[in-house]
Amino acid sequence: MKIKISTLIIVLLVFATIIFYHYRKTYPQIKLSCEQINFGTADQDQTLKLSIKVANRGNKLLKINNVIPDCGCTVVKSDFCELKPGKIGNVNLQYNTGKGEGPVEKKVTIISNDPINDTKVIKIKGIIKPSILISPNKIDFGRVKNKSIEKRKIDIYIKRDEPVIIEQVASSDTNLHVSIIKINNKMYRVELIMRPNTVEEKYQSEIQITTSLKERRNITVPIIAKITGDINSKTNGIFLTSKGADIPLEDNIVISSESNRPFKIVSILSTDPNAIRVRTEINKLKSTHRIHLEIIADTDEVKKVSGEIKVYTDRKDQPVVTIPVYAIL
Repeated sequence: MKIKISTLIIVLLVFATIIFYHYRKTYPQIKLSCEQINFGTADQDQTLKLSIKVANRGNKLLKINNVIPDCGCTVVKSDFCELKPGKIGNVNLQYNTGKGEGPVEKKVTIISNDPINDTKVIKIKGIIKPSILISPNKIDFGRVKNKSIEKRKIDIYIKRDEPVIIEQVASSDTNLHVSIIKINNKMYRVELIMRPNTVEEKYQSEIQITTSLKERRNITVPIIAKITGDINSKTNGIFLTSKGADIPLEDNIVISSESNRPFKIVSILSTDPNAIRVRTEINKLKSTHRIHLEIIADTDEVKKVSGEIKVYTDRKDQPVVTIPVYAIL
């Protein structure tokens, strides 16, 4: 019995081998010289010419149905669309590194009539060196007082061997003043001064750097900050919780000028006047003002109230002070 089973296994293996070789001989077989191209390092906006060889290791005509790059940065040029058995062809790739920086990986997919491996993927890998390095490439001033002066520096490093000139550094923002100093042929320094003349919770701006390098002619550096005014409340927001149904939910808010410059409150509004009621002295010139706040409940059920108090002043540089209000009734 054991001999019969062994014989059967041997017969099946021989039969499978015959079928396998017959199958391989009657179909095309695609073979690539490599499935990964590592170009090492390259500059920005550099066009790299790469090539791989494609062979037909089968016994039938190999047809290349499509060659698909995964981005517009890669152009494919092939000197064939069909390969007879045993023949070899070239697939030429032109890859433009663009304005990216650091490690990159791109893919090119080859689709053929090979019934076993109809899809082959070629990986293109490498590192793109920045032609010009900006450090830091974004400036966050954080919290800045209106009318104050804040300074920052931006260093520009030239990474190309050929000469590169920083032609101009500019900003159309009146809150910013920029100047540039040439340290040496490979380094420039931008002196950035912020003198805010407005109050802006989410301030966003930018400076423009113009270079002589064609591929990096214009460079933008984003600038962000939180510009606060001279007039502020003692707290960033009001948080109230009811202590009982018969106990009024109210509070006093103090807003004042940190420089003790007197100002007037010309009007005051609530974003939810039915639930959040406020009152204060209007058109009184003083450096500290008190605002009375009262939360009104129109139901016996638990209720969350949220809104803002907007205090309008006579200051041109800070016409509005906003105070968030949260309450649980």
